[in-house]
Amino acid sequence: ADAVAPLLAAFPAAIAAPSDPAADNAGFVWHRLLHGRSVDAHVLATAFGAAVADDAEGFVAALGIADPPAVVEVLKRWLRWVDDLALDPRSDSGASPYWNPQRLEYGFALASEGVQPELRLEAEEYVDGRLDWDDFVVASVLQPGQAVAGAAAIDWRPGRPPMPAMARYPGMPADRYWEFEDGRLNFGAMGAAKSDLARLALLEYALVFGNDWYLLPVTLPVNALYRVAEFFVRDNFGIEVPIPPARNLDGSQWTMFEMSVRAAAAPRARLDDCLFLCPALHAHEGPALEHVVLMRDEMANLAWAIEKRVQGTSGDPLDRRFESTRLSTTQTLRVPLGAVPAPGAPLQHTLQTPVAANWIPFLPVKRAGATPANWSIQLQRGVVVQHLQVDAARLAEPRNAEIAAVVERLRAAPFVEAKPEQAGLQGFMFHPRGEILRTTPADAASLFTTDFLRLEDEEVPRDGVEVRRAFNYARDASGRALLWIGRSKNTGRGEGASGLRFDLVRRAGGGG
Repeated sequence: ADAVAPLLAAFPAAIAAPSDPAADNAGFVWHRLLHGRSVDAHVLATAFGAAVADDAEGFVAALGIADPPAVVEVLKRWLRWVDDLALDPRSDSGASPYWNPQRLEYGFALASEGVQPELRLEAEEYVDGRLDWDDFVVASVLQPGQAVAGAAAIDWRPGRPPMPAMARYPGMPADRYWEFEDGRLNFGAMGAAKSDLARLALLEYALVFGNDWYLLPVTLPVNALYRVAEFFVRDNFGIEVPIPPARNLDGSQWTMFEMSVRAAAAPRARLDDCLFLCPALHAHEGPALEHVVLMRDEMANLAWAIEKRVQGTSGDPLDRRFESTRLSTTQTLRVPLGAVPAPGAPLQHTLQTPVAANWIPFLPVKRAGATPANWSIQLQRGVVVQHLQVDAARLAEPRNAEIAAVVERLRAAPFVEAKPEQAGLQGFMFHPRGEILRTTPADAASLFTTDFLRLEDEEVPRDGVEVRRAFNYARDASGRALLWIGRSKNTGRGEGASGLRFDLVRRAGGGG
């Protein structure tokens, strides 16, 4: 208890007050309750972790704690608990170094341990949180005559021959006559045109060859590469029949259940018959801390990223749609009391219709290094500029109090860039508030200057995509608990419309 006050004085938790307490109510509550009243565990773990190898007791004594050895032992146990629970707990904030913001997906590689030559397995499009052998591509370049496993290869044989079991799937035809089949899936009722080759192949496999597949249960250690060296079938008479690898009708190797190999990783025959047995890691994903929807807008000829949820000042998620309504730029200042309004024009011209503050545009730009012979584009994050009347005298009138409050919220918002005031008008540029749409989340100063994310054009299809950030909790093969913040990408809900229009002319009084 005597160490709490010195630690609190040296490492106070700073929870900033939100610029709009009504939109970020959780941030306002946490700021009032815990700002400067609790210990910042992240900063303490970073500082104490660096002092453990040097002089832990001196570090604690410098804080003014009376019994350094006892406190050091407690802090060491706490630091081990943090290291065991959270992955990279003292790393800088922001995305994982394996996250590719241009592709909105993870990319990483695994290398074989103790094997010469080294074998690399690359996963460049990891987005759904479920990793399996088919997510990897063999990317090593082997010299002719070199084996994949090398000196570390282990010849493993099962202790007893496994008993085959027929592979089952929903809607599988019955094995015998007069047996009721599963009515939840009826392959016979599925239609297919002549061009639906994938559907025709699936129907033929399910109805004609579905009972030709068997499962052989074999228990193997995970995190290893395996190759079937030989395969024998022993029938009821004790006769062993060797089964060679399956081949196509033209004699080429059949590669349906084999790992993909890069073209540069030759020779193919020495790599593609390997199978990587991934450890099963089933993570529990919490509610989204950040939720972004990317979609196409054909009417505006743009792509949009809609921030639905982002983290507030306390770290809890907040609804950006509610915040956007409090940053509305659709109001106009009322005419001062007693003033005679000027006669209106028969036509009213609108330069640009307003767009919600949480809608971030992505504009097509030429890819760096593109040539006329190889033309390609990317989608670069832009901003929507909205203008408001900010005449000080008219904002001070009671009738314009709501508009004055909106202007103050816009000027105080950390993600809104205010342009210089000109002739009673001021422009406000809306930047993303969350981390998904930024390349350097930890660097807030670059948001208005150099942080302009570029996405590959094919990463925003017509169906759109949804990207989420959330806490993930899982246990590894040894039972150790793991906690991290991960990102996932799923298919969106199609195209949308922002309502953005330029040079809009209407008749005075609401006519078209």
